[in-house]
Amino acid sequence: MPTADPRQLALNLLARREHSRLEIAQKLTKAGFSNEEIQPILDDFIKRDWLNENRFVEMFVRNRFNQGYGPLRVRYDLQQRGISGEIIINALEIYRHEWADSAKNLRIRRFGETLPTTSQLKAKQMRFLSNRGFLPDHIRYALKS
Repeated sequence: MPTADPRQLALNLLARREHSRLEIAQKLTKAGFSNEEIQPILDDFIKRDWLNENRFVEMFVRNRFNQGYGPLRVRYDLQQRGISGEIIINALEIYRHEWADSAKNLRIRRFGETLPTTSQLKAKQMRFLSNRGFLPDHIRYALKS
């Protein structure tokens, strides 16, 4: 049975995992609550540090990195969740030296140890890594090692 209390619904959402402010607001709006009801609750949650976008971004980037997504895809996903550019840049910087190795490991998991021998196979692997959000430098590294 859905709760009639937006505060309790927001707490239930945060008990499961970290969320961005925009995510919580969208979910509460979808549940039928007005913006006038939602915003004071979110402000209070931020004040109490129950809702923390830096913590959300840190968790989100770590999870996406471990799932094999590159920085372009992670940046896009965070922007869709209402996260500001500066917070995104700082979070992605943490993995700056690891994205290329991640692309290489993902290529090996998906296609095996053997490097592509034809231009068609190389293009297929490049498209795959590009679709996962890796930068051209990361893709070149993954296909040369």
